[in-house]
Amino acid sequence: MKENFKDKDRKYDLISLAGSTKDLDFVSKQVDISVNYHHIKQLVLIHHEECAAYGAESTPEKHREDLLKAKAKVNEKHPALQVSLFYLQLDGTFNEIK
Repeated sequence: MKENFKDKDRKYDLISLAGSTKDLDFVSKQVDISVNYHHIKQLVLIHHEECAAYGAESTPEKHREDLLKAKAKVNEKHPALQVSLFYLQLDGTFNEIK
């Protein structure tokens, strides 16, 4: 996080969830709280390689699909929120999903 999100003036809430957006309803509720009470402007969603919560479904394609689905759901409710998506490889490489 320190290497890829270096802006020291920014404050952020770090929320770590096993499976990340796999439980999209839970994530949506957390985003609603952050938007309504912390007035966040940006949301960064990160999935990682070999996620045990995904089990055999933990493929780059499945993670991409779920991240894009999460972004669409968030932007439907909070269209002004900037949503960035990343797939993190275990070697530390961040791949942005667009």
